[in-house]
Amino acid sequence: MSFYTSLTGLNAATAMLGVTSNNIANVGTTGFKRSRADFGDIFATSPLQKASSTVGQGVSLKQVSQEFGQGNISFSSNALDLAVTGDGFFPLRSADGLQEVFTRNGSFLLNEQFNVVNSSGQRLMAATVDSTGSANVNERVVLTIPQKTSGEAKQTSAVGLGLNFPADAQVITADFNRANPATYNKSTALTVYDNGGNGYLATIYYVKTANANQQLPFNKWQTHVFVGVDEVKASLVQATDKNNEKLYVNQYGQLKPYSSVKDELTTAKTELFSLDDLTDKRSSVPATAVGTSVTNFDLTNGINFKEATNPTSVNGVTPTRLIDPANLSSLFTVNFENSTSPVILDMSYLKNIDAKLTGTQIATEMTNTLNKQFGDQAYFDLSDPSSRTFQISTQRVSSTVSAPITILLNPGENELPASVGSVSGLSKLTIPQITNAIQAQLDANPTLAATNVLTNEITHPVKVSYDYSTQSFKFTDTTNIITLKSGSNVKNEVLGIPASAVTLDDQGLSGIKAIPNGTSVRPITDQRYGMVVEFDSVNKVFTMKSGTTGDKSALSIKVPTGIDPLATTLFGFTDSEIKTTDLALRGISSEPAVATGTSPTINMANNFAVDATNNTFIVTVNGIKGTVVLPIDSNYSLSTFMSKLEKGINAMGLNPSSPDGTPSTVNGVKVSFDATKNHFVFTTGTTGADSFIKISGSSNWGLETVEAGRGTNSTWINPTQHKDVVSGALQPKYIDKEGKETTNGDGFKTLPAWSPVWLDKGELTFDTGGKLVSPVAGTQLETVYLAGGKGALTININYSASTQFSSAFAVLSQSQDGAPEGDLVGVTIANDGLVSASFSNGSQKSLAKILLVNFSSPVGLRQIGDSSFLASAASGKPILGTAGSAGFGTLRAGATERANVDLTQELVDLITAQRNFQANAKAIETSSTMTSAIINLRA
Repeated sequence: MSFYTSLTGLNAATAMLGVTSNNIANVGTTGFKRSRADFGDIFATSPLQKASSTVGQGVSLKQVSQEFGQGNISFSSNALDLAVTGDGFFPLRSADGLQEVFTRNGSFLLNEQFNVVNSSGQRLMAATVDSTGSANVNERVVLTIPQKTSGEAKQTSAVGLGLNFPADAQVITADFNRANPATYNKSTALTVYDNGGNGYLATIYYVKTANANQQLPFNKWQTHVFVGVDEVKASLVQATDKNNEKLYVNQYGQLKPYSSVKDELTTAKTELFSLDDLTDKRSSVPATAVGTSVTNFDLTNGINFKEATNPTSVNGVTPTRLIDPANLSSLFTVNFENSTSPVILDMSYLKNIDAKLTGTQIATEMTNTLNKQFGDQAYFDLSDPSSRTFQISTQRVSSTVSAPITILLNPGENELPASVGSVSGLSKLTIPQITNAIQAQLDANPTLAATNVLTNEITHPVKVSYDYSTQSFKFTDTTNIITLKSGSNVKNEVLGIPASAVTLDDQGLSGIKAIPNGTSVRPITDQRYGMVVEFDSVNKVFTMKSGTTGDKSALSIKVPTGIDPLATTLFGFTDSEIKTTDLALRGISSEPAVATGTSPTINMANNFAVDATNNTFIVTVNGIKGTVVLPIDSNYSLSTFMSKLEKGINAMGLNPSSPDGTPSTVNGVKVSFDATKNHFVFTTGTTGADSFIKISGSSNWGLETVEAGRGTNSTWINPTQHKDVVSGALQPKYIDKEGKETTNGDGFKTLPAWSPVWLDKGELTFDTGGKLVSPVAGTQLETVYLAGGKGALTININYSASTQFSSAFAVLSQSQDGAPEGDLVGVTIANDGLVSASFSNGSQKSLAKILLVNFSSPVGLRQIGDSSFLASAASGKPILGTAGSAGFGTLRAGATERANVDLTQELVDLITAQRNFQANAKAIETSSTMTSAIINLRA
């Protein structure tokens, strides 16, 4: 038996020698895993045999297994060479596609179908990926590297050009001809692409058409675009503002962005308006009535209305009156801006003026009268008994002082209105009513009468009037001194007379204001300001103008019938009406004068005090200067303060040049408080360049240093419909309901509230600083159809990076978003297995993600050669995963894994196998010698 036992040892040594030799032989095989021979002893016994005395029967080869330890990494220049660092196998598919194979050999290349394969033609499998590079492990495909893009060519739709246009370039007026370089300044060229990736040369020519000037402060360049030999016309591009919002224009040429007018837009057909055509600038004008030339009166030298209405008798003969005074009291009925209370113009006071008035002076009187009657004049309210009475004393030249004379204003007396029931007749008194009632009592008092010693004529030298410049009542008695007092221990607040006697100055003024304290004569909605009557001394023509400009101004004159038409013979006016209109004829309203203060030092949110240190304001409005003094009070609210200040300003006036003329008055000034900016705002009732306001007051109110406010005359632009030259004739253009241009005017009725405004086709506009003004969103070109049915191009050229400086023409930047089909220029494989391809057209594409496979027992894999394995029951089912995830190693591209064979170890094993063989051979030799000896004994 020892012979056979030793024979099994020889076989085992031979097997070990074979495994070791195989390892040594594959030391240069990529991905090779060292094999190991596993042996087991042979021991045989029976149930009735004593095991402890049984000798073993030798050794047997149990299995040859692989050690899957990590091999060294070897780098290469092949981007498809892959090495696994850590656990895992590459999943392959056999050439016939029927068998799954696994390997650590990462030496890959491309076959004729551009599949990634190994040297045996087995194809590398990978998972599909989405646009983010995430893998779908359940969907595996053969990894293929496309050599060019397919269907990824991109049509050019946007071109970006950053150019510098020379500011000193010559303006060219000749018709453009691309074949004649003298008809354009510069040109650029670039390649654009169609849907199939075919390239076409696009050439853009630039012609400077205008330099900036006083009327149009912009530099203009016209572009001409050719694709190949075909000219591509520019499409209409709507103008935009600096925020890239589309602009719209109304009939007054005012431009507003879409966000401001979107609720007023309609789809009605409108005229085509070009931004460059908005140049017909006009001044807004008021509604105006122009009279005929006056020939019946000498308005150059003037008219003495007192003589004309009441001529002096000469030798007992009274000449014919030139003017009937009755006709002066109702010249004509006039109205402005459709107020509900037209005014019958009463100029009867002119008959009291004993001086010649020229046409210009008469126009001034009429202007003052109209503004006073249509303005915000208020009544005096003397309902309170303390406001109805006062005492006056005067000192004659003889130094005898008259006893105080009591003036009492009672309802129904001295032509004052009588009370009706509980309504006082003194609640609505005009200044003339008060002064007439006081004068009547002064004239009726014999103590105040004076007698002319020569003629014995009795006169009444004490006169009362109202001084508009100081807003107080005025009493004069030639050179005598006058004193006033209320006659009680209570001040007459309304008439401005104190409880203690006050001596009037040499002008007959007390220095105490008496401002109307009642309601307005006209409702605020019917008040009108700034009307003007002018006289043309050359043509002898009167002109009446509304106080506001624009198409919302209105004026009507109605001349009475049945009497001498003085309105016509003296002023040249006849029945006329200038109505408001929805059409653009006279423009828009002009702007009032506005003055704003600074922040008050007093908290206006709470009640506050007005005292002698801060109750005085110096105000100038439209040439009328005055002082406003607020009553001292410790409990003012903001609204009360503004109301009293506003009333004080609007009570200001300027005394007439003629004693019996009409004063100039302030009307319609508004006082408000801007809570957001924390300051007072003063706004004139009148508008236009003649409007002016200046106010000075205490720093408590933020009025210490206030800039004067001036109104402005508004201007407007009459939008001009754009016209194209067709066959030598101008053809008007329209925009239809779909926003497309057309020459068909059918369906156009009137302009909508807002119409889109367009840029000139293909035009570039730069300001004087060299900045591109338009087009902000680029020049949109019309669609060009390519030859051979290769499709069409619709391109937008964006010049936003362009400038116009004094330097030479230069291409600063150039780009376009089209692309041809691209050729493969590179492949990259990330550590997680993501395979990306780069193409010559600049595109990059994630192709797939290489997966790794692991097994529960890799030792159980079945070798099939070429460093490849098949799964078996012993190895378990393959487990898929991505490189770098748990249980899987990472990938390294451009590298391979060398065999994990250690030659030193293999040589040691080789020596061991040799000795094992020699020992077993010796055992056989010994056994043979023993057998021979036994045989020889028998012999």
